[in-house]
Amino acid sequence: MSTRTRAWSLTATVLVFGAAACRSSAPTDIVTPTPQPPASVAPAADESFRATPPEAEGEVVFQPPKIEETRLANGLRVLVVTRHELPIVSVTLAVRRGVDQSPPGVGAFSAALLTQGTKDLTSLQVSDAVKGLGATLSSFASFDATMVSGRCLSNRLDPFMDLLGAVVKTPRFDKEEIERERISRLTAIGQQSDQPSTIAWNTTTSVLYPKGHPYASPTIGDEASVKNASRAALQQAYAASMGPEDAVVAFAGDVTLDQAKQEAERVLGDWKGHQKKRDTRVDVAPPAIMKSTESAVPRLVFVERPGATQSQVLYARVGVPRKGPDFDALTVMNTILGGHFSSRLNMNLREKHAYTYGARSGFDMRIGPGPFTAGGAIETRATAPAIKEMRSELARIRKEDVSDEELATAKKFLNGQLPARFESASDTSATLAALAVYDLGNDEFATRAARVQAVTAADVRRVAARYLDDADAWIVVVGDPSVLPELEGLGLGKPEIRKAPAKKPAPKPGAKAPAPKL
Repeated sequence: MSTRTRAWSLTATVLVFGAAACRSSAPTDIVTPTPQPPASVAPAADESFRATPPEAEGEVVFQPPKIEETRLANGLRVLVVTRHELPIVSVTLAVRRGVDQSPPGVGAFSAALLTQGTKDLTSLQVSDAVKGLGATLSSFASFDATMVSGRCLSNRLDPFMDLLGAVVKTPRFDKEEIERERISRLTAIGQQSDQPSTIAWNTTTSVLYPKGHPYASPTIGDEASVKNASRAALQQAYAASMGPEDAVVAFAGDVTLDQAKQEAERVLGDWKGHQKKRDTRVDVAPPAIMKSTESAVPRLVFVERPGATQSQVLYARVGVPRKGPDFDALTVMNTILGGHFSSRLNMNLREKHAYTYGARSGFDMRIGPGPFTAGGAIETRATAPAIKEMRSELARIRKEDVSDEELATAKKFLNGQLPARFESASDTSATLAALAVYDLGNDEFATRAARVQAVTAADVRRVAARYLDDADAWIVVVGDPSVLPELEGLGLGKPEIRKAPAKKPAPKPGAKAPAPKL
């Protein structure tokens, strides 16, 4: 204890004992103090307002941002949304050539390497330059597009665009980076054997689309395609896909149309790609790629996974392309069926029967007709009953009009999601790029709320009957074979039995990848 603390302690002790001494020497008679008039008290506030909750101020009407557009001489399209609230700019460059335009496993592999070095910079130098700017930069390919995107401070836009232009126009395809990426992809493919949902999805696409169709394989490819992808094949995929003629660069944030055009012209104005003509196999109508059948019920594919405590179940059929006349009616219909928590599938399979933690449905709308799927992870004992209930809900939405309440809830849900498309600069530039990739008008989001509001119960029933026909569907189940006898009672015919992918050890860090075929 310090000297000062001891002094304060001693003083306090003296005061306490002194006070006690004074009290002990005081007369024992208690003197009652003279009563004082009470202080004036303010009248109680009127709190009657608490009895009635405040009324809503009405529906908030979504106002999409203004989209400005220009085009460079080489054909590159430039889209811009200006927001000066934060000193941030997001840039997304998208080319309308994706995994669907390359051999399986090659397109996504090639796209991932774009940011892994340029003609003048190694992969580490690109990474250091991005970090030095406090920016982000990435590249990837979906089925529909190859994209390079990132974000930076607005006062760093010039050097950031220099980097983006370099990775777009002069990727390095360094052999060491290729092998590092190959090991990473082989590891990811090997891990899929422990992922029932991925097994179910890959099985689904393999039965929906004929062999050789771009949608029959996952974007990552398979073990053989990744092992055999040569440097020449990766470079060829890049050259065939990347070019300004069918591309867009979207800017969002603290940037004007003039600034964006100037930056695009400076960095990408001399870009001359060698794109091949688009392969239109993905654009064909669904019936042309369906496997013919005389059955009026879905066909069943069962993937054996002994010991599984859950069955991964998917009801699947070929869906629709993104740009189609029934987009709005289909999104409303799917929202009611399985597109949000209060949807029919989830309320039935989860809330009513406790067969699953969650059941959903959705259209994977691409440039071509991607899959429609419905289902989820089902408790093993409930596999057959869950499929029966799922088919019941699908039949109900095909044959009966949805209620006014369901329709109103779905519309409110969908229109309430619109602002999220433009929530951040990155969200906004990605949304602008998607408009170009799917050949949609710049007024897509300005008119969507009204289009959704115009969907009727008759529209929902019509598109459900047209696009959810059992005769064109498959049911894929990944689970323990003990459920097979009960599945036979569903009237789906003899199932096609498959084995789950065998587990393979992941490549060890530093291991040399197998030599690709040249």
